[in-house]
Amino acid sequence: ARKGELQSLQTDLLQTPLPIFLQDVPAARRSSRAELERIGNSYFNAIEKADGSLVPFAADGFRIENGVRTCNNPTPTTAGSSPDFARLRGMACADQLSTKIFTYIKSVSPRRIEVVDVDKGLAIAFVRFQHPGNILFVDTPANGRVSQEKNPGAIRPTSALIAELFKIEGHQLPRVMAVITNVPSQMPTGWEHTAR
Repeated sequence: ARKGELQSLQTDLLQTPLPIFLQDVPAARRSSRAELERIGNSYFNAIEKADGSLVPFAADGFRIENGVRTCNNPTPTTAGSSPDFARLRGMACADQLSTKIFTYIKSVSPRRIEVVDVDKGLAIAFVRFQHPGNILFVDTPANGRVSQEKNPGAIRPTSALIAELFKIEGHQLPRVMAVITNVPSQMPTGWEHTAR
């Protein structure tokens, strides 16, 4: 990810890891390797199905994308996007996924969970989001019609390559950290044949 690309990037907020990612999970609250992978994949399933109930988010859980807190944010900003997105960034993560605001992402494929750390409750995935580029607005259940005209992923065919780090403790997801870069539509990743 580089400054000057169409998505926001706050490099000053990406200097040091959040402390939660450095902490070991108490043994009684650890998940198995298989469950860490399953919960990570549940997040991508929820995006594809516009159903946040598929993810066991912690009540105070939030996501950071390119340094910007994009859900459960008590002081949300637009970060250059539509003003509608400020309201959405204040929502709980599961509720936000269920608004259908991400339906411009038609698939998360391929997916590759590269590293799992059971002691720290971490799983890191490398994925490609597929954006057909024909979504000008979304009708959300609670917030009405939301414009996508300032969202480059919604209005023209693109893809996004994403590294997504999940922290999982007590079978819940309190933190998601992503670094995103926009790429040409369906650009090969080099590992399609090894992943879902």
